[in-house]
Amino acid sequence: MVLPRFIIHMSKHLQALTSHYKVKCSEETTASLREAMLSEIKLTMQQSTTTQDRLTEDVGDLRALIDGLQQQISDLKDERKQEHFLAKEKTKTNLAKYLIEDEIEQSKVKREANRFLQIQFKNEELIAEELQKPRQLSIKQLSDLFYTFLHTSHFKDTQQAFRVTYDSFSESVRNYHTENDGLWKTQLDENAQHKFLVQQLRSSVDQRFEEQKKTNLSFGEGLTNGQN
Repeated sequence: MVLPRFIIHMSKHLQALTSHYKVKCSEETTASLREAMLSEIKLTMQQSTTTQDRLTEDVGDLRALIDGLQQQISDLKDERKQEHFLAKEKTKTNLAKYLIEDEIEQSKVKREANRFLQIQFKNEELIAEELQKPRQLSIKQLSDLFYTFLHTSHFKDTQQAFRVTYDSFSESVRNYHTENDGLWKTQLDENAQHKFLVQQLRSSVDQRFEEQKKTNLSFGEGLTNGQN
């Protein structure tokens, strides 16, 4: 009777040892998994922090680039305005110069013509008769008369050439303004489109930054709750 009882007692003792061993193994496995999970979580948080820092740096670089582009656009607008103003002033100056030269030339020819061709009589009825009378002119008078008509002819030629030059200049001014207005409108359209793209880029960057920030906060809260 002693032997069977001893065997039964040893069997129960072995079962108790086996159960205790299983519990210890389970505890060690859970602790190992917990430590591995915590290590992985810490590594993930470090990577997330690094990514966030890099993203923040990229956002700063993009904003600096956007500010630089906006400054270039502003400088380009100022340059175009200055060129437009200088072109208008140059056009006005050249036009005034041509008009002054034309006025001077006309006054000069009129003075020369009035000097030799204007006949003044007290009685206007004698003008036709006086014009028909033969006259004797000196060599100097003939020379002056010749050069008067020659100057008149030269003035007409100069006036005609000036008219052609003036018309050509006016056409060039109109073409310049037409082309300049077209370029200015095109530049304004490009600036508006570029500004729209820059705003879209900035909105996208800000949205990505906020999403990453929310993700990091959610991840940190989940980790805190898991540790608790």
